[in-house]
Amino acid sequence: MERAQRRAAIIRPLASLPTPPVAASAEAVAGLGRLAVLPNEGVMIVLQHCSLQTLSRARLVNKAFDLMVRLLPDYRYVVHTVGGIMRRARPNYRVVMAKLEAILTFKGLRHLLLSHTCEKCGQGGGSFRLVKVKVLCDECVRGPRHELRVVR
Repeated sequence: MERAQRRAAIIRPLASLPTPPVAASAEAVAGLGRLAVLPNEGVMIVLQHCSLQTLSRARLVNKAFDLMVRLLPDYRYVVHTVGGIMRRARPNYRVVMAKLEAILTFKGLRHLLLSHTCEKCGQGGGSFRLVKVKVLCDECVRGPRHELRVVR
């Protein structure tokens, strides 16, 4: 009889031990991975030196990354402005802008979009355009005016 009981115990699956229920909010949420050991300022510096494509992919990792990316200064403005530039650009210029968007870091794009002084003449105020990765005022975009000399 003992042999039959041992055989039945071997064949029978192990009974699971009852575990106390754990609330979903008490479970650890996925964090920032190895970046979690850095202070928040360090993580923000790392994220500022990423491209917009990298940041959009990082937002998909988990809620912690999404929150950190959204906390970057002027993140929403930069993303919407670059998206608007891409939509309004001509097809041949759109290819160049896509490459620039992939190359430039968030910090570089933010500087280009939020600087209010012309890089050529140093003039402030007025309207500015992002041309060839430079911020130029309308006068510098048009170039120097060539006046026709009247020969008498």
